[in-house]
Amino acid sequence: AYHVIISQLKFGCGYVIFKYKALETSNNTLTSNGYDEVLESRNRCLVINDKKSNIRPNYYNLNGRTHFELKDDIILKQSDLVQKILQLVGPICASYFGDTSYNSSLQERKSTGTTIPAGIFLSTIQLVESAPLSSEQVWHSDSSQESLTVVLALSDQTPECGPTQLFANSQQLFSSPSFFLSSIKTAIFPNKTRLLQDEKPSVHDSISTECLPNLQAPLLQRGDVMVFDSRLLHRGLGNQTSICRPILVLRFDRIEHPPPAMTVMGATLRHVTGRQLYALLSPKT
Repeated sequence: AYHVIISQLKFGCGYVIFKYKALETSNNTLTSNGYDEVLESRNRCLVINDKKSNIRPNYYNLNGRTHFELKDDIILKQSDLVQKILQLVGPICASYFGDTSYNSSLQERKSTGTTIPAGIFLSTIQLVESAPLSSEQVWHSDSSQESLTVVLALSDQTPECGPTQLFANSQQLFSSPSFFLSSIKTAIFPNKTRLLQDEKPSVHDSISTECLPNLQAPLLQRGDVMVFDSRLLHRGLGNQTSICRPILVLRFDRIEHPPPAMTVMGATLRHVTGRQLYALLSPKT
């Protein structure tokens, strides 16, 4: 069934969501203490930086969001919470990155605790806390290369708390520009896919509406896991509530394409493109 998920990630809307039951333990509760484990890691991060003032901080604040880089915290990486996520995402990573030997060696991988496919590494474990009244992020992609971003919701999300907004299907923006531009044309002119009389019909004229670029902001519940193609244009919306919105973000990259896997020009281009697409495709009031 993984080929359906991979098709969705690479050529469909670009993301899939797993409900919290994927992380439940036998007693029907979210594995371990959930946010408590992450919070303890966050506090260790703060203590380390406080004691070693000469090292580069493992956290930063941007647009009212504090990003804590926790991938070097061995305690968190070995926690039941993270291990459950790795078990869930491991087979998806294998299919996404084309590791054909993954299933044959799955039992050996489980016995050694190595659930990530060969040639792939966990490049990021980040706690992102969106403070009350924080502003929206700029449009961006996590990578210009094929990679996967995993988001674990640590609280129930509402439209007002600033969920992640996605431009569905935008993972094809730069890897297949002709396909993306054709789908943009179809999205803007659904009843007239050929703009010029002498324009020849193409395979993109009958593109499925499910694959059209469109704005989506899934509302995750605590424990839900969202996996998306890291090339997807997305942003965190502003938090209009008085409560912090925390999420845990993991990234999986090829060893030959470590973060940021994107130039400054590439990041700027994605920001500008996202802003222009939003102006074109956002609901008009």
